[in-house]
Amino acid sequence: MKRKSISINSVFYNGISQLSDAQIGGLVRALVKWAQDETPQRLEAEANMLFKLMVEGIERKSLVYAANGMRGGAPHGNSNAKTNKTNKSNKFGNASTDTGIAAGGDASISAVRFVKPTLSEVQAYSSERGNIIDASAFVDYYESSGWMVGNKRMKDWKAAFRNWERRRGEANHAGNSEGSKARYGTVIS
Repeated sequence: MKRKSISINSVFYNGISQLSDAQIGGLVRALVKWAQDETPQRLEAEANMLFKLMVEGIERKSLVYAANGMRGGAPHGNSNAKTNKTNKSNKFGNASTDTGIAAGGDASISAVRFVKPTLSEVQAYSSERGNIIDASAFVDYYESSGWMVGNKRMKDWKAAFRNWERRRGEANHAGNSEGSKARYGTVIS
């Protein structure tokens, strides 16, 4: 694959500084030639070792760039970045996965992205657990807060729902059913 450009990481400075000017010239020439047609170049032992490390780093970086391009390509922290709105359900039915590049350079699952549940999903989970929490109150509460828990994005709505159940049970034990209705919704009979 012909490359338009390559970048050399500054971590190679110490290794490059140990080479003679002729070896550095041969290394740069070999990198440029490799970028054009990816043919291995013959170099002296020290320069060859750096060449192989640099090529490995360039190829790893290319895989990362390719994976980022599939996700929109915007760098992390870019305020103009658009979020991926694809709703893919995994086996748990509540999140989609992003494909990233693992340390070895192989594509693997690297992150699980939260997908907000529908009211019917919450109602089904509520009936499955046989609890007393009003599913619409739960959905409305978190819709109004942007599915945030404190100042962090929610990761698992089912865990948050179980916390609502737990708090509802604690409020009943304390004899404060009116306060818990206001906070956790009405009791379903």
